[in-house]
Amino acid sequence: MSELALRLPLSGLHLVEASAGTGKTFALTAWILRLLLERGVALPELLAVTFTRAATAELRERIRRRLRGAERLLAGEAPRDDEERQTAGVLAQAVRTGDEATVRTRLAAALVQLDEAAVSTIHGFCQRALREYGFIAGSIGDEDVIDAPREAWDEVAADLWRGANLGPAEGARQLRALWNTPSDLAGNLPGLCDPARCLLPVANESDAAAWLHALRAQARERFEAALARRRQRSQDQLLERMHVAMREPRFAAAVATRWPVALVDEFQDTDTRQWAIFSGLYQAGLARFKRDAGAMPLLGLVGDPKQAIYAFRGGDLDTYLAARNDVRAHGGEDSLDTNYRSRPAVLAAI
Repeated sequence: MSELALRLPLSGLHLVEASAGTGKTFALTAWILRLLLERGVALPELLAVTFTRAATAELRERIRRRLRGAERLLAGEAPRDDEERQTAGVLAQAVRTGDEATVRTRLAAALVQLDEAAVSTIHGFCQRALREYGFIAGSIGDEDVIDAPREAWDEVAADLWRGANLGPAEGARQLRALWNTPSDLAGNLPGLCDPARCLLPVANESDAAAWLHALRAQARERFEAALARRRQRSQDQLLERMHVAMREPRFAAAVATRWPVALVDEFQDTDTRQWAIFSGLYQAGLARFKRDAGAMPLLGLVGDPKQAIYAFRGGDLDTYLAARNDVRAHGGEDSLDTNYRSRPAVLAAI
């Protein structure tokens, strides 16, 4: 059982590098418990971000289990497993740094506020922030955010196919050389329109390259118009709107005031735009701390650097390394380096 969580900072900028099986969620929930009991953070002020809905549900349940375990331990029950033994250590440390009455009060408040915890995906966080404070940046977040806007892509593909067949014969020939039907085109358009997933040749290298660039530009424009008519927004559009909104100091300050503590799990899956959002959140909180002498913010990052190479899953190695350099310059880092998932005999055999 790692004791790292008992010494992780409760403010500032910090990175925990953790490989698979090293007790990452175990440490993360203990860190959250310390923030609630030692620092006195109210649960609605704590933002915990993961990158899938399944991971969000698991983390929310693990936080609930931590709090219920702490409640039992304070009632005098003995620890039942490694997690509760670590929880007992967190409680003892919280009592040493404060007093038992305060710890009990803070735990009771957290239990009442469990359903108010901001545990979400990054898209869920961005949607909530824009809905609550987007008016400050001139961005009203009232559209529906959809995971797979297939209907919009189908509409775009049909429009492009119709336009190509009504125009010069060369356009229709080029389109049919790559796709047999409008449905085939619709299935490929999301990838074609994502520069990170589809690197086109330079536009002026050939007529075919110029045609592909023009097709991508038309598809993007028509896709955004199709979503606007439906009052919908794609996840990528949501991130872009949040990224732009964070450039408005008043919006960033409002979000930082709402969530002064943010923990980002699976940080290796963060891209440049997402890191800019979290970094901006921390910088806005830091500016508020220096200006108003309020509580210093915390931005805690937890990730596996080896998985940052997985671009197909959203990872961006350059972004990860840049964030780690920021941490080293202004904060600190730790690592979970003991694997609790593999059997010692298997590791010895390998």
